[in-house]
Amino acid sequence: MARQDLERLIGRAVLDPEFREKLFTDPEKAVREAGFDLTEEELAQLKSIDAQKARALLEEAEAIPAAEWK
Repeated sequence: MARQDLERLIGRAVLDPEFREKLFTDPEKAVREAGFDLTEEELAQLKSIDAQKARALLEEAEAIPAAEWK
């Protein structure tokens, strides 16, 4: 069950900027409030993400034209 929730969480973080910011600010609270069921290891990995680097990576990805994702 946790793996499916992790995949859904990642998808939501990519598509929902407000949720993504909550996740960067307080991962444990964001996960709990959204009702995702993650393992302690998965939650620890989320907490270890460098939010500034993740934001920069997402900005770079958003700048790539959709046609180039094929």
